[in-house]
Amino acid sequence: MSTCYKFEPIPDGVDPKYILGGQASTWTEKIPNYRDLEYMTWPRAMAIAEVLWSPKSTRNWNSFSHRMEEHFKYLDADTVKYSRSMYDPIITAVKGNDDSMKINITTEMPGLTLYYTFDGTDPDNFYPKYPSTPLDIPKGASEIRVIAYRHGRVISRQINYLLADLRKSLKTDQ
Repeated sequence: MSTCYKFEPIPDGVDPKYILGGQASTWTEKIPNYRDLEYMTWPRAMAIAEVLWSPKSTRNWNSFSHRMEEHFKYLDADTVKYSRSMYDPIITAVKGNDDSMKINITTEMPGLTLYYTFDGTDPDNFYPKYPSTPLDIPKGASEIRVIAYRHGRVISRQINYLLADLRKSLKTDQ
């Protein structure tokens, strides 16, 4: 979601007076039905609309994300299927000082609390809380599972990631 919000419609070196408008396309060849089309459209369309209609100097992701959540009430009332992926934990591998792999966990939305496990169980708010610094991986661990909470309630999908896949991403990023 934040990727849509980071889009800059006016390329560097172009006079804005030559930009007449903008457009966001959804290619539907791989979207099998209307409910999936809703999911692929919302709230991305909200982000693109703000980017196209607002000067860069006034855009603020934190402000937008809170306003976007207010719109979710209307989408819920209309039973619109929309993506909630902005709440999902983002798990990445980072290299430790000794060339070991560590785990970094972030989210697009501010103010979420992340809980994790390395033991194959499903985390909840009684499991370790992510400390906001990269995690060491326990010996023998093969997977990390992470879930996000807000105000004591689950707000994201649980994300499960095989550590072997994270190791591969660490090697390809170098």
